[in-house]
Amino acid sequence: AMYYTDPRTPTAAEKDLIEITGNLAAMVIQRHRDAEDLHASAARYRQLATELQLARGDLQAILDNVPARITSWDAASLNSFANRLAMAEFDMNASEIVGKHVREVMGEVQYCEAKPYFEAALAGEEQSHEQIEPQADGSQRYSYVAHIPKRRDGAVVGLYSFATDVTEVRNSYQRIRELLQRIETVREDERRSVAKDLHEGIAQDLFALKLRVEHIHARAADQHHVKEACLE
Repeated sequence: AMYYTDPRTPTAAEKDLIEITGNLAAMVIQRHRDAEDLHASAARYRQLATELQLARGDLQAILDNVPARITSWDAASLNSFANRLAMAEFDMNASEIVGKHVREVMGEVQYCEAKPYFEAALAGEEQSHEQIEPQADGSQRYSYVAHIPKRRDGAVVGLYSFATDVTEVRNSYQRIRELLQRIETVREDERRSVAKDLHEGIAQDLFALKLRVEHIHARAADQHHVKEACLE
């Protein structure tokens, strides 16, 4: 506000001063509001960063405790993530496995087997197959492996791999098949045993009865003899 000793309107210079002062005040107020908004945004960013860190921790804990080997690869087949089981499988830690080509991680033999599925997944097609892995003790481990294309804005930028150990399931199926085979064997043995009993037991009894009937028939005229034969 401007005050005068006499009633009058502002001069041109005073009007310029009012305009300059008003613009300056508006700039100060706007900067103050911007500072408040920035402070609020910074607080929100810190909150979001904390929430994101917690969410990543939860996700990592989940992935590390899922009974599957989970890995993520980019379009050049370079690793970008591996969970605990996958790192244990490949005997590498996070700093060793991330950034390495799948050939270096899996080894030449497994890579050659997995290569067609990797290439198909990078082309946008979901893939799955059974993988047989020889163990140090001479046994074999069976894994069900799925390769899922990783997309961003509609374009394939890599893939996710999920490998689940199905050895126990296969062994259970094998034990069930063996049990069914034993049951079938026992059933067949029982069938043969019954057939043998019928042949050697009942058949012989029927044959003896037939002979007895023929004997009675041959002496049918002698009623006393027939009576004795029936009592026997």
